[in-house]
Amino acid sequence: MGDRRTLSRLSTWIVLVLGVLVVATIAGEPPKTIRIIYTNDTLGYIEPCGCGGRRAGGLPRRAVLISQLKNENPQCVIVESGNLTNMPDRLGLIASILAELGYDAVGVGETDIRTCGEEFYKKAAEAKLTVIDPSPGAPKSAVPYLIKNVAGVRIGIVSFGFGLRLSDQDEYERRKALYSAYTEARRKSDVLIVLDQSNTVTNEWIESNEGRFGAPDIVIGGVMQRTLMEDKVIGKTHIVPTSIQGRDVGVVDLEIIPGQSLKFSVRKMPVDESIAEDTAVKKRVEEFMGKIRQTPTYARATTEPQVTVGQGSAKYYPPLLCKACHASEYEQWESTKHAKAVATLTAQQRAIPECLKCHSEMFRRLQRLTLTSGAPAGVDCMTCHEKSLPHGLERKESPIRVKVDTKICLECHDKEWSPNYNEKTYLPKISHGPKPTQTSATPTSQPAPPPVKSQNPSIESRPPAPPPSPIPQAGN
Repeated sequence: MGDRRTLSRLSTWIVLVLGVLVVATIAGEPPKTIRIIYTNDTLGYIEPCGCGGRRAGGLPRRAVLISQLKNENPQCVIVESGNLTNMPDRLGLIASILAELGYDAVGVGETDIRTCGEEFYKKAAEAKLTVIDPSPGAPKSAVPYLIKNVAGVRIGIVSFGFGLRLSDQDEYERRKALYSAYTEARRKSDVLIVLDQSNTVTNEWIESNEGRFGAPDIVIGGVMQRTLMEDKVIGKTHIVPTSIQGRDVGVVDLEIIPGQSLKFSVRKMPVDESIAEDTAVKKRVEEFMGKIRQTPTYARATTEPQVTVGQGSAKYYPPLLCKACHASEYEQWESTKHAKAVATLTAQQRAIPECLKCHSEMFRRLQRLTLTSGAPAGVDCMTCHEKSLPHGLERKESPIRVKVDTKICLECHDKEWSPNYNEKTYLPKISHGPKPTQTSATPTSQPAPPPVKSQNPSIESRPPAPPPSPIPQAGN
């Protein structure tokens, strides 16, 4: 009897000791730090665009920066939220480089679908780059969500992007597939990342859906979030700041301590000239661009630009029309960078809508570009002198001279695209007309004589145009 009691007491003590050891082990478990590396909206910029002297971005520098971040903490996940390119010929190169850099997944952006379509999925599959697309129209190479185990932590990734739309696919079926993938990914993960190119996750969305589906931990959107200076926190969800053209790489460091809430450290790291270039990636980019420049994909027309006029239609008057009467002004404009703005893009194979909206007045007006062989094209007469076009002999009696409103320059020369812009130094480079002369003579109170009219209307000096009204830009 005594032996049984002794054995019972001994068993109790063993259980207690083991329990204490287990609790001590859990309590003493060191915190884990998981690193999320993310990018968005590369948009085909395998090299920096160079606008305004900017040299940020490019895949060679991104490769070096991501390698450094991985070396600092190998326990990481690397994702791209979408919009890899708007130029299908660059898709294969970008997908293969991202795969080699260790990207775990990419989302789907509207530009990917509109410009590449099914080719987007095909090239990603060839590069062994995982595309996340839960939509019913997605090909078999895409996955509805991804769960990656990092140091024992389950990281879930799902995409709220722009998947392929089938002609017979209704909105109900699409949403059903999307939320099914989201719910399953949330249930299976400790940390859930949403690649949100469609800007679905907002305050209202979280309030409406957190109770039914659970809230995500990290939301990586598109360019609309690039103005965020720090992560936007809604409950437990962190919407992180993004970038454009691959100018920055985002980093989220998650500190995971048992029994405590996740701790976030979020920052954007510029891919600027302080970052070295990966020589192998740089060689591939240079070889690709060399081939592209030898076989231009943007055809040049040899006819004169068409002028569209009439009620309710877009209007554009090419600078060659102005040259007939304003030869000296045309020649001065022809020597400026404004006249070479389109040539700058075509030389770099960047004659694309988001660049043409500032580099071509014709494209801004007509949403198309027709080039005249050998003629300059870019920011031209109509940009500044909109309200004076068209004009002819009916304006010869007008005595008014009005300066162009220089605020129009700020439509493109803003902090985003032209960070070095200074009106005092930039404006003299494109101003034309007679230069004011300085004289030391004492001014008199005598009124100035009336202007002398020329007897030859063809050489009549016409007044400058009144300030133009704001010109709406094409959507970003």
